[in-house]
Amino acid sequence: MGIVPQAGLDMGWLILSLAVAVLFFFVLTFFAGSMFCSWVCPLGTIIDGFDKAVERFMPKINMKREERLKRNREKNEKKSRFVCPTCPFGRILANKNATVANGILVSALVGAAILRVNVWCFICPIGILTQGMFHLKSVTRITRLFNHKIWNQIPPLMMPIMIELLAIPAIAVVLSLREKRYWCRKICPLGALVRFFAKFNPFFKPTIKSGKHTCQIDQRKCEKVCSQGIGPWRAKGSAECTKCLECYVECDQGLIEIKRFGTPDAVLWLRRFFRKLKRRLKKEKS
Repeated sequence: MGIVPQAGLDMGWLILSLAVAVLFFFVLTFFAGSMFCSWVCPLGTIIDGFDKAVERFMPKINMKREERLKRNREKNEKKSRFVCPTCPFGRILANKNATVANGILVSALVGAAILRVNVWCFICPIGILTQGMFHLKSVTRITRLFNHKIWNQIPPLMMPIMIELLAIPAIAVVLSLREKRYWCRKICPLGALVRFFAKFNPFFKPTIKSGKHTCQIDQRKCEKVCSQGIGPWRAKGSAECTKCLECYVECDQGLIEIKRFGTPDAVLWLRRFFRKLKRRLKKEKS
């Protein structure tokens, strides 16, 4: 079954198998958070390398990316004040980028359950690469790829396989020209699933040391190097933190610490929810 519990819906496996897979996935993200995206995911590693190349060799494009990220962040913060501030989906409705990733995730799950088709692997780059490698191996066996006599017959047969193998992963990488980890943060359904479970993760959170908020906004290297565009200054984004530790390494003022245990995002959200609900009820009574 691997590490993706949606495969249980696709293959029609028993509910018990699916429950075990989901439980395993939940336990893993409970302890590690979104660490999978930065330390395990092969596509994420490739995208990070591409982002570093853009920063070094394409400074103008990188500057536009940072400006775009800043504008989007400000827009989302403003919208979250007005769009359903007390309902569970307030932040999702306010953040159109999260809506895309979550929409793809739900569509993949529903499509797999109803159509009984492996919808997930049609959109997940890791699944696409895996399928492509299987198909590539099958084709090379049938045609005896290393037989030079039939080399000229290979390209037409291999073209669909190469498109399947490279198209979406290549698109996922190139999209980073718009924003850092554009695919991972805004489109990837697996990333959306990991972030959802990571809201319950209380461990190893990069935070600012108490009483040491001396860093100026324009000097925050942590936000500039953060692949998720959040940085430890933004407590609301801790579920999105992939624990890559770039902020901890780059901070030259020693303001960042790795907190072994902190309050999960889900608990913080519940506190804010009931606080806002209490205020609203008081206003209605008065």
